[in-house]
Amino acid sequence: MNKMNQRTVTLGQAIKYFRTRKKGMSLRAVARECEISHEYLNQIERDNSEPSQDLIRSLGISLGVDPEWLMLLSGIIPDTFKETIRQNPKDVLNFLEKLGEEGNK
Repeated sequence: MNKMNQRTVTLGQAIKYFRTRKKGMSLRAVARECEISHEYLNQIERDNSEPSQDLIRSLGISLGVDPEWLMLLSGIIPDTFKETIRQNPKDVLNFLEKLGEEGNK
């Protein structure tokens, strides 16, 4: 298990980790790809600003990270997850209960 999975991380920490350690990209390069200023990206990485869902998607694509995972880190439940919950509420609840039980072992 890598460091990203061993502790709770913030959206900003995850973005910075994937930008620097996994992609080796500069702040300016990612900002340019996402059509934002590098100052704004720096604020996001320091968790001083909350990006929109569209920007989170753009960052995920730029960094090769699942945008839905990034949304969950930011506290947003992606629409695809909401639809699954609406269609299968009992299955989702059972899954979460089992997941909680395994986490307590």
